[in-house]
Amino acid sequence: MNKRILISLSVIGAVAAIAVGGTIAYFSDTETSSGNTFTAGTLDLKVDSTCHYWQNNGNGYQDVGCENFGNWTETDLGPAYKFFNFSDVKPGDKGENTISLKPVNNDAYVCAYVMNLMNDDNGLTEPESIVDTTDGVGNGELQNNIYMTVWRDTDCDNILDTAEQNGILAKDVPIDNNNGRWSLGQIAGNTRSCLGVAWNVPTTVGNVIQSDKVSADIMFYAEQVRNNPSFTCPQVERIVKTFQFGDGGWAGWSCPAGKTAIGGGIDSHTAPVGGNGLAIPGATIDGSTYPVFPHYTYPAGETGYVVHDLQDGQGNNITFHVDCL
Repeated sequence: MNKRILISLSVIGAVAAIAVGGTIAYFSDTETSSGNTFTAGTLDLKVDSTCHYWQNNGNGYQDVGCENFGNWTETDLGPAYKFFNFSDVKPGDKGENTISLKPVNNDAYVCAYVMNLMNDDNGLTEPESIVDTTDGVGNGELQNNIYMTVWRDTDCDNILDTAEQNGILAKDVPIDNNNGRWSLGQIAGNTRSCLGVAWNVPTTVGNVIQSDKVSADIMFYAEQVRNNPSFTCPQVERIVKTFQFGDGGWAGWSCPAGKTAIGGGIDSHTAPVGGNGLAIPGATIDGSTYPVFPHYTYPAGETGYVVHDLQDGQGNNITFHVDCL
């Protein structure tokens, strides 16, 4: 019985040896996809501007130029870029800006925002006081006497052509912020789309506007078109706060999580105000640079508006606002 077992084991070993020594030749193939990556696309809105300012000095209307503002090539906007910065407007003056918007690389919805619209009387000259008895912040008459026409300037030629009549967004109306926002629709990626913005002060206005001042901030917002069929221009959220400041004190307010501060300003005060402005990357206010201010250090991603009372031996009751988008 033991011998039979040994013989069987020997046979098995021999078969195993034959199998190991044989040649394998199965069909085979190898395919390799190398370097797979996901790279986020980009969307960067570029803006350029061409400014015209017409006056009639006895030889018909001529373009006298826009001093050191209103003209630049494609760029990202900042404090140095002002579409309008006129210091000596008179009845009969008129002008026009052609503003070009170009979303780089991707199609975009574009919205325009007019914020911090102010209409102030800067004192009453003797001729003005005969027809105007109101003075100070919010009491100006210039806003209602500058008439604006805004249209889609499809050929970017600074002229409201017959074919562009259907693209008029506002026609010969006083300056208005359209409740803060204008929808400019879709703009194809890497394509210029122009707005014409014309203005005029009627010759019939007279002395009521002397020394008055209108100011505003203009902002453009772009958001991707792809995968975004239900887009509407987002509403700017304005937050208004009032604080009692000690002499030389600091205060501020932040935008809610997920929103960014895009504007702000002083609404009222009982004494002179010191430096104030947006608390955003790169901002410096009275010697303090974002994100560190004497009253608060902003965490990463948080923005807002900061106010510093002027140190003059008295406190201050200041109302200010911050606009968030």
